[in-house]
Amino acid sequence: MTNYYGMIDYIVSTVAGYIIGFICSMIFNKDGIDPGGGSTNNAWIIWSIVFLVIIISGIIWELIDKTIKNNSHNQ
Repeated sequence: MTNYYGMIDYIVSTVAGYIIGFICSMIFNKDGIDPGGGSTNNAWIIWSIVFLVIIISGIIWELIDKTIKNNSHNQ
């Protein structure tokens, strides 16, 4: 069985990013019409950007957390 405890910050940021991205995309989306007359919506762009930013911040958080824990164990 895999131990996911070491990646808990990353897992939390992924779940939070999905939910927060969805909420932001529903709040800030815009409907439009493309040059061919079809309907468009930018919710997927908003969701993708928010989701990726939060995941990247979770990865950075995980790296900082591991660095701090390693430094405290070495002293």
